[in-house]
Amino acid sequence: MHDSPAPAALRRTEWSSVTLPAALDQVGPAVNDLFDWLQARGVTEGEALEGVKLAASEGLTNAIRHGGPHTGPDACVRLAWAWRDGELELEISEPGTFSPNADWGNLPDDPLAEGGRGGFLISQLMDAVEHRNSGGRHALRLRKKLPHTSPAFAAQVLAENEATLNAMTEELGNAYETIAALFQFAESLATEPGLHALAEKSFARLRPLTGADAAWVRLAEADGTLAPLAGKSPRLPADSTTCEAEVARAGVERTLQSRVSLPPGDPLHSTEGCAFVCPFSFEGRLRGVLTVVRDRDSAGFFTAGQTGLVRTLADFLGIACANADLQEQRQQRLRAARELEIAAQIQRSLLPQSIATHPAWATQGVCSQAAEVGGDFFDVFDLPDGSRLVMIADVMGKGVPAALMATTLRTALRAHAVAVPDPAALLTQVNRQLCPDLQRLEMFITAQVVRLDPQGGGITYASAAHCPILVLDATGRAAWLEANGLPLGVEENERYEGGRTTASPLDRVLLMTDGALEQEDAGGNEIGADGFAALAAEAWRGSPDAAVTLVLRALRQQAGGHAAGDDCTLVAIARTTGGFLP
Repeated sequence: MHDSPAPAALRRTEWSSVTLPAALDQVGPAVNDLFDWLQARGVTEGEALEGVKLAASEGLTNAIRHGGPHTGPDACVRLAWAWRDGELELEISEPGTFSPNADWGNLPDDPLAEGGRGGFLISQLMDAVEHRNSGGRHALRLRKKLPHTSPAFAAQVLAENEATLNAMTEELGNAYETIAALFQFAESLATEPGLHALAEKSFARLRPLTGADAAWVRLAEADGTLAPLAGKSPRLPADSTTCEAEVARAGVERTLQSRVSLPPGDPLHSTEGCAFVCPFSFEGRLRGVLTVVRDRDSAGFFTAGQTGLVRTLADFLGIACANADLQEQRQQRLRAARELEIAAQIQRSLLPQSIATHPAWATQGVCSQAAEVGGDFFDVFDLPDGSRLVMIADVMGKGVPAALMATTLRTALRAHAVAVPDPAALLTQVNRQLCPDLQRLEMFITAQVVRLDPQGGGITYASAAHCPILVLDATGRAAWLEANGLPLGVEENERYEGGRTTASPLDRVLLMTDGALEQEDAGGNEIGADGFAALAAEAWRGSPDAAVTLVLRALRQQAGGHAAGDDCTLVAIARTTGGFLP
């Protein structure tokens, strides 16, 4: 491709031309030469210039495809152009002749046909179209009025374009910074150990991106108070009339072009600067407000992109608050589970690993723990005079505190039992010792102590508001033994009174905690004393060793799937003389 003299018709004005081989891949470079030439002379880009480029491309393509033959010294295709008084004139010439039909510039009947559209496009895009045949060549001449600018105006447009490009470059850089900040917010959300650390790290990134001089968060508490999470800011009561409190109540962000417009008592009031306050929520629940401020009027207000970044961080904070709540709930569940595990271990340690044989009495016990471990326990041990002491108790409360108090009670009962073997006197002594601690802890204990005579038959008992003792005779008839007194820990000077009875050889004696009587049956009703007595009379067969397991199993079967709401502890006692019921 090279410059060549323009056709004679174009010599009167500024002209240029290019000659190209008859190859379609040469069309683009030739049109680009024309385009560069026009721009260098102040022709502005626009729809008209794009039309010229398209028309020139169509004309050159037609010349290459349909002109010919493309052999010999004059076989090339030539594009020439001239500029005059704001009008561009083109001439595209190729070997051969061509006489267009009358409908050459019309749209073909079939718009999807392969040919025929070029003439229509050229006619639509250019102001004038003319075909000439001369000297064995065909020339297509085109004219088009184009807007032309002076060099000064072109320089101005160039400067404006450069400024726009610089602004777009800066905006693009800010966008990349914003995206990087969002990734950092997301990373911090997943890795920071707490809300405070997340806020501080996010603020360090937010301030330079928004031009903020300060940023802080206030978290919404259950009573509506806004408590500061990070930054130096006071607590705002629920009825506060401050800007941030009003934003929290309304749930609508607020922009302050001038902080001086606020009342002097408002934490955001200042003689200069602006502020943006954004509430944040999660799943419809207000979590707090995020505030960013500038301290100088000269800095101007935050841009739309900057306030958008603040809103995005506020959304992250809402998610972080919800995550913190879930983490706290999980930690509470783990702590509760660990406390229950410890309490269960303590409770198991209180129970006898085995019960020694006694010449006159057979004794066995069982403690079935509910979902929440309580303070049930029992103890069986023999005194130096040959008598056997049986204790059963239920400490008010659940978990570790109840289990620890049960440990204290067991230790006190064993410590005083040898010197004070009488059940009533023993409870009186232990109550006097433990009452101050129980009252300080706002706890109490129900307890029962039974002393079995060395030779069998005689039973002495005392109760601190505990369940009565069930005695079943050989026929299954039930009798309840009560010796009422206040729970341990209620009255330090309480004097407990005891009772005494004689057990026949085939009598069955059962001590229990209230979990046995309060168990619900399949209908949701408490089994109660009568129901439990009937159940125990039916289930108890053989020695006490088997009895506690059988009674507990029958109790669970009658519950019909109802979960136990409390521990259930049973102690079975029978005389060894005369054998056991089959």
